[in-house]
Amino acid sequence: MSTERVIALIDMDCFYVQCEQRLQPDRWGQPCAVAQYNNWKGGILIAVNYEARDGGVKRYMRGSEATAVCPDLHVFAVPEVRGKADLTRYRDASQEVFNAIQESVQSLTAAADIIVEKASVDEAFVDLTAHVNHTLDQLEPPAVPTGAQLADTYLELAPRDDPTAGGNDLGQWLDELRDDNGFLRSDDIRLALAALVVQRIRAHIADKTQF
Repeated sequence: MSTERVIALIDMDCFYVQCEQRLQPDRWGQPCAVAQYNNWKGGILIAVNYEARDGGVKRYMRGSEATAVCPDLHVFAVPEVRGKADLTRYRDASQEVFNAIQESVQSLTAAADIIVEKASVDEAFVDLTAHVNHTLDQLEPPAVPTGAQLADTYLELAPRDDPTAGGNDLGQWLDELRDDNGFLRSDDIRLALAALVVQRIRAHIADKTQF
């Protein structure tokens, strides 16, 4: 069995924007950004969602510059207390996310040996090595995840909007998890099993938090 560890990074998309959109649900699906620091020229954008990026908006733009580029952009402001940024709502939302991750982890085999490490307010490293090893030990032969099970998983080298570009699509990769002799490629099956867990964690986070 491979001695390589299997570590996932859970990273929330445009987290500050999603926190604000959850408070104003009519803003879901619209170009939005979050500004901080000061009100001069609309403040500095510290978070930009995909709809806004598609409209040409980038992080660290001034709010006034961003709305000139994308007139439909809605800019949320980070709350302030005594003239300083109040990040309470984002920290509270972050705790919701980490609670959801921990709940997901507790349902896995070898849960006691799975390590969740906070990397930032919206990022976590999850060491899935124990779960993957236990799964491989229990399955003979190990079941290969299907494309349907990994419907929201994308290969690193494939563009997000076209997983088949470059001839390196997910289905082909799954088909090639076994070598010419029918044996599973150790590192690849470990990665596939971890991807299956990550997809379940992501779904649980969305169900619990809307993020």
